[in-house]
Amino acid sequence: MRIRPHPIGLLRVATTTATTTSRSSQMANSPGKRIPSLRLHRPSGQAVVRLVNPEGLRRDYYLGRHGSHESQERYQKLLARWIDGARTLPCTTKATTDEPHRTIEGLTNAYLIWARTYYLQPDGNPSGEVTNLERACKLLEEHSGTRHPVEFSPNRFREFRDSLVEPKSAKSGQHQRLSRNYINDIARRIKAVFKWGASRELIPASCYHRLTTVESLKAGRTKARETRGLGPISEQEVRATITNLSRQVAALVWFCWFTGARMGEAVQLCTRDIDRSGDVWLFRPAQHKNLHRGKERVIPIGLEAQRAVSPFMQLVPSRRWFRPCDTVAELRANRRPSLPPPQLATRLAKNARRRLNTQNRAAGKSYTTNAIQVAIRRACIKTGIPPWTPHRLRHSALTRIREQRGLEAAAAIGGHWTLNVTELYSQMAQQRLAVQIMRTLG
Repeated sequence: MRIRPHPIGLLRVATTTATTTSRSSQMANSPGKRIPSLRLHRPSGQAVVRLVNPEGLRRDYYLGRHGSHESQERYQKLLARWIDGARTLPCTTKATTDEPHRTIEGLTNAYLIWARTYYLQPDGNPSGEVTNLERACKLLEEHSGTRHPVEFSPNRFREFRDSLVEPKSAKSGQHQRLSRNYINDIARRIKAVFKWGASRELIPASCYHRLTTVESLKAGRTKARETRGLGPISEQEVRATITNLSRQVAALVWFCWFTGARMGEAVQLCTRDIDRSGDVWLFRPAQHKNLHRGKERVIPIGLEAQRAVSPFMQLVPSRRWFRPCDTVAELRANRRPSLPPPQLATRLAKNARRRLNTQNRAAGKSYTTNAIQVAIRRACIKTGIPPWTPHRLRHSALTRIREQRGLEAAAAIGGHWTLNVTELYSQMAQQRLAVQIMRTLG
């Protein structure tokens, strides 16, 4: 005979089971009772663990690069201190702290996140300064990434800089050593990282002020490689180079030669930015060096420069006059064989499929300063003359204007807001003036 349980007994059992389950869940979810695991902090790439004290207060501890042996050791030591201290939150002053920027690597990662939103071009793309900052921060992380910013003393800063002067790869002759000016630029950007962290109270202000006491490398007093200063280039060298340049790049070279514009400004030529109402055109580039300072840049275009760029004028106002895709299309058109129309169409279709299968990078719709520099270097090698950079065209133009019209005229054409900058382009003019004076004085 089957015996049925009494309803009151079932109610007591269910009540006892629910009470036991509720107590166990409360024990598991009570503050500070669970052993936390080591996680990845994606923005900084560090290993992070969140500890909770019995009162429910939480704090994140960042332990260095995620997956490294050092982060595992710091994790075990931190858990031991947390358990031995009755689950109270440990107070730390080294790399095991409650913020990711307490290590140099965390500080540089936070700074780069900010820099990518600050150093922007008018079209929203990151400027070239972001690439330079990423390079400097990478070198610093390789040297002292796991250290606390407080530990990065002036002596360690000099040690980091000395590692750039004579890197191991340079000693073996595999790579060319960094120049003195480039190392000073890296040091300046590292100071900017610490200044940013101090201004946002992420690190003590003393971390930055100590680094400002480290002087820059001086010429002749360091083993760093010295670079030859940029000077003007002669018209003979320019004419010899353009024989191996495309029509578009040659026109840009002559434009900078006559106007003294920067190559980064010249490649922005488009119809909407040029006022052609007068005999001298006025070009206002959308992006220029002093744009973030609220300054306006106006480039007057004379008759010689107009003749150089007029054949490439575009009817669409927003389309740039000089585009790599147009250059490539012109080169391909010149290479086409003299075939009947049906065979030529078949040949062109075959070449198009071949380019699609090989996934070659298509030519862009705007030139960059680096692309122009590469083209000039290749042309110089073909011609057999020493390679020169596009900035020397600006140097030559402002030097000519300085000699013929004076310092203020060179400053007006170059877009300089202080005469101190223009004086950099007057060195050759001063040397020629000194030679003329000594020639008359004997």
